[in-house]
Amino acid sequence: MEAVLASPEECAVLGVAPSEPCLLIHRRTWSRDALVSIARLLHPGSRYRLEGAFATH
Repeated sequence: MEAVLASPEECAVLGVAPSEPCLLIHRRTWSRDALVSIARLLHPGSRYRLEGAFATH
């Protein structure tokens, strides 16, 4: 997960300014020992918020 600037093509698709920070998530999905999908998810920073909850045992 990282903060990035979108490429000019991505800015056009997302409808964001070239200076708007975006959240980039690289995701891999595994089933047993096999990689079944890879995704590159790019989200405009002004439209999304990432939250999480963590617990200790």
